[in-house]
Amino acid sequence: MAALAPIVHMHPPVIITGPALPWLAAAAALGLLLLCGAVIHSDLGRRRIPNTLCIAIASLGLVFAVGETGWSGFPTFAWRMAIAALVAGPLVLLFLLRLLGGGDVKLIAALLLWVPASGIPAMLAVTILAGALIAVALNLLNRLFCFIRADTVPYGAAIVTGALCVLIPRFDGLAAAACAFVA
Repeated sequence: MAALAPIVHMHPPVIITGPALPWLAAAAALGLLLLCGAVIHSDLGRRRIPNTLCIAIASLGLVFAVGETGWSGFPTFAWRMAIAALVAGPLVLLFLLRLLGGGDVKLIAALLLWVPASGIPAMLAVTILAGALIAVALNLLNRLFCFIRADTVPYGAAIVTGALCVLIPRFDGLAAAACAFVA
């Protein structure tokens, strides 16, 4: 054992923490914005949120967490996964009661992987308000034009609005940090 001591000291154990990678976080944030646009387009047009979009948003949440804090941010991401699972539980009940679509439940869970725990109440409040405004607008447009589909509310747009209202301030300065890191 004593003969191995110099080797152990020459090769310390590798701990994957590493520094933050702001360019990676910025790329993930840009990807999120593009995916949110695709969610809104799909939900408004077809009243469907594809699983692939929810999976991509959730995956980019991990990429963003690693870019923001390095691998040391993974425990925080694990907590966000637990919170998303806890929030999704009651939402599944709303889905079973046909009050919320399955894609909406998955979208909320995916976006909660991005939102810090302190931002969840604000996200939910803005989502509810935006959803109510969309429902009223659809009802008015249906009365005016009679061809606007008002039997369901494309709640994905409201969910994205709520999440982005919380996340945009977090993205502030991310592009500058990414450019400074690359330069």
